Amino acid sequence: MMLLISAISVVLFTYFSIKASDKRHIALPTIFGLLFIGSIVAMIANGSYHYGMAKETVVKEQKLVSSADMNGMNILMYQGLGDGSEKIYLTKTSDDQKEPKATGTNNVINKVIEDSKEAKWVQSTTYWVPKNNTMKALFNYGSNKKEFVSEKNEFYLTKDWQVLSTDQLEKFGKLIKEKQATMAEDIKSFIEEGIKQAMMKDPSMGKEAIEKLTEQLTAQFQQKVVAEVLAAIK
Repeated sequence: MMLLISAISVVLFTYFSIKASDKRHIALPTIFGLLFIGSIVAMIANGSYHYGMAKETVVKEQKLVSSADMNGMNILMYQGLGDGSEKIYLTKTSDDQKEPKATGTNNVINKVIEDSKEAKWVQSTTYWVPKNNTMKALFNYGSNKKEFVSEKNEFYLTKDWQVLSTDQLEKFGKLIKEKQATMAEDIKSFIEEGIKQAMMKDPSMGKEAIEKLTEQLTAQFQQKVVAEVLAAIK
């Protein structure tokens, strides 16, 4: 609407400037000239200094799932930019999501909060929006038009999550493959030793107890291998 006001005022200013023949007609070009200047100033102020607008923050909370499928681990993946001081995070919010989504780079703050009770992604996005319906109509902000200001991403992770770069994840995969060559024999020895120690303490252990212990020892060995590999790549 402000563009329309500007156009009409310049037309009327020109018309009455040509037709001016008395004091009344002389006043009209002045009025429409000031209206034209005012509309131009208002549009510049709106575009450059956000006149008639206010900031609005939209908060969105989503569940986080592992960015990559890597031996059952929960991973929040990131990629360093430039000298590595800036990062973009690669996120997934459902198991059906095929490819992780990258966070933005312009006016974006990313923060990782560890030891949380649940894995989630809280995204706070701030926009410039019209202060009211009058400003919305004046500056043609139809269809819920918004101007992006900034974004803050907070990643809440539980204790079983790892934060790894794309390079670290690649190294992790290579080291795990290298260990798989001897892993079968190593895990067998680890389980046998664990059962031996347990039976020395309780010679009456039955089949079910041994099977349960075997599962526990297998999980312990896998955790041990993962911890060793993570220590090597970090």
